[in-house]
Amino acid sequence: MQVLSLTTPGLEKFDASNGITLSKNTNNELSKVIKKYPHRFSGLAALPLQEPKIAADELERAVKELGLRGAKINHMLKGEFLDIKNIGLSSKKQRNLVCQYIFIRTYRRQTC
Repeated sequence: MQVLSLTTPGLEKFDASNGITLSKNTNNELSKVIKKYPHRFSGLAALPLQEPKIAADELERAVKELGLRGAKINHMLKGEFLDIKNIGLSSKKQRNLVCQYIFIRTYRRQTC
């Protein structure tokens, strides 16, 4: 079993409107592949964290309708490190979803 997700750069690099569109398109495409090969692949949603309410709704859609297993979240948004407390996905609605959050921490290499 392999887990599919959007790679870097994540959606946090885009403005909100592009992030929203790209998250829906990415999640729809992931779902198509996973449904075609359910014994080979699982998937983690891409979320437009610039808009927490929309990200929460997209997470719910991705898990309940598309069959994804959670979300992959890159390390920073607007210069802030992200964690479960500050990504806007801690409402009761999201806590009732059975899913995983995977946080990807990457760091810029320092040069001399």
